[in-house]
Amino acid sequence: MFRFLNRFRISTKLVTATLGGMMFVVIMITSQIVGNASIDRDLNLAFDQQDIARLAMDTKAAARQMQLAVRDIRLANSDAEIGAAEQRLADGRRAADEFCAEMTLKPASAETKARVQALQTAIEAYAGDAKRIVAIRQRIADDLAAGRSADTAAREAEAAALARNVTLPIAKTIDEVSDTIVSFASSKAAADKRAVWAVISKSETVSVAMGAIAVLVLAATGLMSVFAVSRPIGRMVQNMTALAGGELQVSITGLERGDEVGDMARATQVFKTSLIETHRLRAEQVAAEARADAQRKQDVDAFTAAFESAIGGIVDRVSSNSLSLEQAASTLANTASTTRELSTTVASASEEASASVQSVAAATEEMAATAAEIGRQIEGASRVAQSAVAQATSTDQSMTKLAGAADKVGSIVGMITAIAQQTNLLALNATIEAARAGSAGRGFAIVASEVKELAAQTADATKDISGYIAEIQSAASTAVGAIKEIMSTIAGMSEITGAIAAAAEEQGNATKEISRNVQQAAVGASEVSSGIVEVQSGATHTGAASSQVLTAAQSLSADGLRLKQEVVSFLARVRTA
Repeated sequence: MFRFLNRFRISTKLVTATLGGMMFVVIMITSQIVGNASIDRDLNLAFDQQDIARLAMDTKAAARQMQLAVRDIRLANSDAEIGAAEQRLADGRRAADEFCAEMTLKPASAETKARVQALQTAIEAYAGDAKRIVAIRQRIADDLAAGRSADTAAREAEAAALARNVTLPIAKTIDEVSDTIVSFASSKAAADKRAVWAVISKSETVSVAMGAIAVLVLAATGLMSVFAVSRPIGRMVQNMTALAGGELQVSITGLERGDEVGDMARATQVFKTSLIETHRLRAEQVAAEARADAQRKQDVDAFTAAFESAIGGIVDRVSSNSLSLEQAASTLANTASTTRELSTTVASASEEASASVQSVAAATEEMAATAAEIGRQIEGASRVAQSAVAQATSTDQSMTKLAGAADKVGSIVGMITAIAQQTNLLALNATIEAARAGSAGRGFAIVASEVKELAAQTADATKDISGYIAEIQSAASTAVGAIKEIMSTIAGMSEITGAIAAAAEEQGNATKEISRNVQQAAVGASEVSSGIVEVQSGATHTGAASSQVLTAAQSLSADGLRLKQEVVSFLARVRTA
């Protein structure tokens, strides 16, 4: 029904409807104003005609008063009565003139104005004739006073004739004119009243018609607002609500309209298209973010795997080598302890040998008598020398092993130093990668810094261990030299005891030579004792160094375990980041 209105703007429709309603209201108001003006005019005319009729009647009454005054003048018997009648005559004349003058001021037709003018003329004529009657009556009174009765009768006859022939027709004329004016004014007033009622009826009809038309216009405007504005806007709101709720399949209606609803529909269609495009871009963005997350996870997993492979292997090797170093240090400590024990044994043996040699020197003079005893002592010395050789050989082997272990520890320390340098390099690379990663690699940078500090601590520990190993190597070299001297001395003792055994039969002749050899043996025994003391001192130093190496190895093992734990924790944080 209202589709033809869809091509017009809402403002145009509303303005048109408003102007139409206003036009009918203006017409209704104008009609009411015009009707009221006509009613006022007709009512005023009716009121004026009523006033004219009333004034005409009042004028007629005033004329009657004048007639009565004339009658009273004719019938008066005294001057007082004449004076009173003249006064009433004058009052009637004045009242009639006033009424006629007031009628003249009223709006009336030319005919009515002519009648009023005729009435005024008749009243003036009647007043003039009344004055003549008053004058006649005055002369009659004078004649009566003078005793002229004949003249009195004549004058009375003149007055009667004047009253009958002149004033009476004038009075009739006044009555007729007054009645005519009253009749015409009354009929005119009635006609004006009928015109007023006609205007009122017409105004009411026009008002009702205009009101009905205005109601129809307002009803049409309301229906237009509902069907052409409200409902389309409601459907538009439903469409926009559906779009806001994510229903992208909703159909937008009203695109063909030429009004604001059509503009809203087209804007909603653009919004729908943009929303569909936004959803598509959002889906692509989510997919891209998912792919980026997956790729980042793969990169992180690959990096952590590579880092774990590199650092984990290094940490495992550090831990393994630290355990090996700890075991080697423990072995070195045990070897040093064994060396101390052997050196104590050798010292005891050397002291016994020295005591035996002294005994031999003291009993040189009794050598002849105690040859068998000397032989036995020589055999004991030979056995002691053999035992000393065996012990010295064992000590030499132990010290050789100690030197080898020290060399091995040195190589392990070198490897640990290389590992620490590689760990420091990897930590530096990890710090660089964390800086590239930004805020996401902050935790990674912290762990890399801790790994770098552990690598620095490992390097410091390896430096200390290298120093300790150098001391162990130096002590081992000293111990090996002393043991070689002991072996050389014991070999000399073995040769001497052999020579003594070979020359036992010639001991008598070679007593001096034996004494000299015994002195040499005593010197050798003193040298052996001195060498054993040096060996014992070296073994003590070796034990202390091995203890330090063991402590450093244990510290390195703990640092390696801590480094492994930190690496595992770092990789776990990187994987969960």
